[in-house]
Amino acid sequence: MKKLLYSLAAVAMTVSVSLTACATPAPSLTPTVTPTATAAPTVKASPTTIPKPAVDPTLTPQYGGILKVIVGAGGVTKLGSPAEGTVSTPAYAKAARPVIQGLLRLDTNERLVPELATSWDITADGKSIIFHLRKGVKFHDGTAFSAEAVRYALKNGPPAAATTMAKVSSIDIVDDYTLRLNLTQFDANLLPQLAYTSVGMVPSPTATAKPTTPERMASDHMVGTGPFKFVSYQQNVNIKYERFDGYWEKSKPYLDGLEMLEIADETTRLLAFKKGDAHLMDVSPTDAKELAALGYEITPGDMLSFEGIYPDSANPDSPFVDKRVREAVEYAIDKKAIAQTLGAGYYEVLTQYAKPTDARYAQGLVPRNYDPNKAKQLLASAGYANGFKTRIFASTATNTDILVALQSYLKAAGIDATLERGIPAKHTSLSQEGFRNGLFVANPAPAGDLGGFVRNFGALGPSGSGIGFNRSMLRPAGLIEKLDAVVAQPDEAKRVVQMGEIMKLIFDEAIAIPLWASVRLTAADKKVHDLRWNKGHGNLWTPADAWLSK
Repeated sequence: MKKLLYSLAAVAMTVSVSLTACATPAPSLTPTVTPTATAAPTVKASPTTIPKPAVDPTLTPQYGGILKVIVGAGGVTKLGSPAEGTVSTPAYAKAARPVIQGLLRLDTNERLVPELATSWDITADGKSIIFHLRKGVKFHDGTAFSAEAVRYALKNGPPAAATTMAKVSSIDIVDDYTLRLNLTQFDANLLPQLAYTSVGMVPSPTATAKPTTPERMASDHMVGTGPFKFVSYQQNVNIKYERFDGYWEKSKPYLDGLEMLEIADETTRLLAFKKGDAHLMDVSPTDAKELAALGYEITPGDMLSFEGIYPDSANPDSPFVDKRVREAVEYAIDKKAIAQTLGAGYYEVLTQYAKPTDARYAQGLVPRNYDPNKAKQLLASAGYANGFKTRIFASTATNTDILVALQSYLKAAGIDATLERGIPAKHTSLSQEGFRNGLFVANPAPAGDLGGFVRNFGALGPSGSGIGFNRSMLRPAGLIEKLDAVVAQPDEAKRVVQMGEIMKLIFDEAIAIPLWASVRLTAADKKVHDLRWNKGHGNLWTPADAWLSK
């Protein structure tokens, strides 16, 4: 694996740091989603038909063929109904999408659009959401899709449903194709969570009610309304699907089948792809550049993760309790140099926890760009002219070379940090339980993932409760109240304004330091069309639209 070197400029001493450009940070557990723009009270919230994907008018979809996709092994450790799958990972959602559909999904602009629901309304008081369901839809086992099937799915969903549905007090069946969720309070997280997590997936109630065994769970319970039927699953080997001739979009799917090939080793995956064993695979930035040069199509997808730093600003004896020190940390780091080297031009430097193209991005803020002299001045004014010692807490899943780079930049400014690594579970526990005098490196949720964003920056439960993250991060006056207000706001336009105010407060107080955003990259041969593997939140690819040219 080739090591790329960059120099740390504008410091009194020269420090060289090697970055492994072919590695990527660990993916975030809270997928990006833009909260629905359909939350205006008593207004029809969506069109009655699914928007068609943009296609090249010179190309006509062709029928036939089996699309093969290479994925990393281990992401799916259990396959069954949403209640039985490994629902905390995007891998399950991707594996289930060809078979089991949801009420809603996200389009390529991260907007909520219909799937098994044709439209939805929100009452003026925000206390009810009424779903109007698609008629004439059958599950693969012949069971009719109905409001009762949706209620069964929502009441018998995965463990994550307890959080997603926390503010749902009851579910009423108005008629066979109308369902009403009654809420104790409006929750802006609910519709996006129903769209991009397994909680909103609707399997056949007939199939999932039947007893099964671990060995037969996938074949017995992977029954949905999707364009493909489940065929077989060999853990860490492959998952196979075949065309469902009774699919409700009458002209689709175009493919005869799908196969996901699970290959654990990155080098082996790349060799298999080059050999032609598959049509498509996710790739690192360095591999993307190599494959692009060989003529493969490289498609940037959704945001994969935001990388960020949380200083210990809550403990009164921490150097980071002084805002000037927190600002100095950001000025000390050349984000652009690290992102360019790591991301091979595909990663984007961040100054807020929203991209500039995001409506929630706070306009008019002056970014704290790389300025080591400014960092030293701020440290001196805070009483640390001679610097100080601290720690960088990071997961073992985080690229080591990123951490070494951060460590080197900080030391050049006068902050001498030692690295302390922990397995992901221990690292998460540290965030929830707190730490002293340190910088916590993590993949925080961006503004678009409101639920994840609130867990990162909002109220904390009692120690040991597991409620909330970043216990050692200062919550400035008004932050928690502002977050509570945005979650309870049914009007999307008002939520956008509120989130901009929250972005400004977080920036002004420098309680969290955004670094860069990475993206999912897909390499495909030129026979693949209209798959959108990493579009529309990644988990929500569109297998019904995909086709292979001959």
